[in-house]
Amino acid sequence: MKAPQRPVHIDLMAPVSGVMVPLETVPDPVFAQRMVGDGVSIDPISNELLSPLAGKVTQLHSAGHAVTITDDNGLEVLRPPLTCASNTLT
Repeated sequence: MKAPQRPVHIDLMAPVSGVMVPLETVPDPVFAQRMVGDGVSIDPISNELLSPLAGKVTQLHSAGHAVTITDDNGLEVLRPPLTCASNTLT
């Protein structure tokens, strides 16, 4: 029998400067309807994307639009991976 896991506190920084907007307003229904889980949406004011924590990119989605970042303790962050999308949906 496994011992119960204790909650872990981690601080994540916003990966881009901008304004948080309600997830329901995102044009992609997969995200707007939370089909892949809860999250946040940021309307960026710059074109610089930063890592939300110290770690390494350990997985790159085959389409090149998403990453998984793993910290020094082996914690995988933002699963499903951090997704970056432009306003290409109609």
